[in-house]
Amino acid sequence: MYHGKHSVSRAGRAPRRPRMSRTALVLAAVVLVLGAAIGGTVAWLAANTPGLTNTFTPGEVKCTVEETFDGKTKQNVKIKNTGNTDAYIRAKVVVTWKDAAGNVYGGAAPVEVTDYTISYNTRDWRQVGDYWYCTQSVAPDATNNLTPVLISSASPVEGKAPAGYALSIEILAEAIQSSPASAVQEAWGVTIANESVTAYSAGN
Repeated sequence: MYHGKHSVSRAGRAPRRPRMSRTALVLAAVVLVLGAAIGGTVAWLAANTPGLTNTFTPGEVKCTVEETFDGKTKQNVKIKNTGNTDAYIRAKVVVTWKDAAGNVYGGAAPVEVTDYTISYNTRDWRQVGDYWYCTQSVAPDATNNLTPVLISSASPVEGKAPAGYALSIEILAEAIQSSPASAVQEAWGVTIANESVTAYSAGN
């Protein structure tokens, strides 16, 4: 029976398939090695570069007034830094006549020496305009968070208050973060040198 022609070699066998050259085999091996190396590098980087989380604590600037008062004489007035960063502190001393409801007398304000006496610490504090500035910054730590005394003693002169009124001395304190110094200078109009308030401006 006829089955068609078959191509056979002279030896009666099927022809051999063409072989890849040695150069082609070497190139193929190099490509495979490079592929394995790149894959391994990517996997290594992915396994060894986790995200890094940073938690920041914001600065907080706060202050409170501390003093002793026996109903007639105010003593040892200091300002406490209750924040968590070093701060410069200034204070305004407001002296008025007030009645029992807290209303301010509409007439003349109290006059120092004539209507009341008050002793300021002019060594560690400097007055400019309406404010007294503590010359040194105040730390927030519990053992060193108070300014030097601003007012050692203040009391009314007997018989000077208008009828129904009494002397009122209020301390209004402000604190500002001590660093950077340029921010303090811009906000308060002062000059900071050697970590100390050395010059003042009445503009702020």
